[in-house]
Formats: sequence, C-alpha cells, structure tokens
Amino acid sequence: MGKVKVLIFLLVISLIILFIFSKYNELKEYVIAQNFDEIVLKYYDDTEFDHMSMEINDYESARSTDKEKFNKLLNHFKTLEYKRISRDKWYSLRGDIKRIWLSTEDSDSLGIEIYNEKYIMIRLGYIIEKKYEEKNLTKIYPNNEYKAYKVIDGKIDMDLIKLIYDSMEKEEY
Repeated sequence: MGKVKVLIFLLVISLIILFIFSKYNELKEYVIAQNFDEIVLKYYDDTEFDHMSMEINDYESARSTDKEKFNKLLNHFKTLEYKRISRDKWYSLRGDIKRIWLSTEDSDSLGIEIYNEKYIMIRLGYIIEKKYEEKNLTKIYPNNEYKAYKVIDGKIDMDLIKLIYDSMEKEEY
C-alpha cells in the first residue's frame, strides 16, 4: 500500500510540473518585465503598418498614413518595460482613454488603449495561417486578443501622444 501512495504522489507532482511548464510562456508575462518587441511586435515581424488612427476622449479622432509618425510612436513604446496584469484590474482604470489603431491593407491591426502614463491595453489583431500539407490546404484565421499591461520602467509620454495626434488629419463626425 505504501508504494502505491508514493507512486500516486509522484504522478501528481509530475502532472503539476508538466502543467507549470506548459503555461510558462503565458505566466511569465505576469512576472518578468518585457519590452514592446516581446509583448507586441513579435506578432508583426514582417508587417508594415500603412494607416494610423487615434481617438481622444471618445469623440475626437484623427488619421494619418505618415510612417514617420508610426515609427516615432512605436519607438517610444519600445523604450518602456511592461508587466502583464489581469484584465479585471484594468477595468477599474477606465477614464480618459486614448486609442491608437495601426493597420495594414492585409487586415493586420494593432490597437493600443492608453489609460494613463502607466497602464495600456493591447489588442493584437493579426492573421494566423495554418498549412495542412496532407490536404494541400491553407486556412486563414483572424486573431483578436486583448492584453493589459503596466509600465514598470518609465512612463508613457502623454505629451508625445498629443503632439502626434495634433499633427494628424482630424476627422469630422
């Protein structure tokens, strides 16, 4: 009877360790500081965004196709470090949100909602291609994933966001 208990105990411990390793990539975002390339841009390796829109205060919006503005904005986000937070925490941060949408003609899009100088929500909208060689078939799936982050090193430059917004073409409703 004692050997059976030891084997069951070892089996349970092995399953727990296997579960932890299988969830490591998902869980590390909550513990380890990461940069913008690691949390966002890795999904858009060969993507060139060709359109940006910004929305401030839910009723003012602007558009641009100026890639220099995209790069300036993305380069700023690259200077910061982030830790992921659970979605229930970001819900209480809602207020004067600034929304930034970068998109391509191929339906890839990246949404960044800025809650304040320390908190952002990322919407990853990219295309996933799965190839099934045995059937000579490629399926295309849209991905829409939301992740909330806290800036832990530095802060979002709200003046830069406003400067870029002010330089864009305003939209009328």
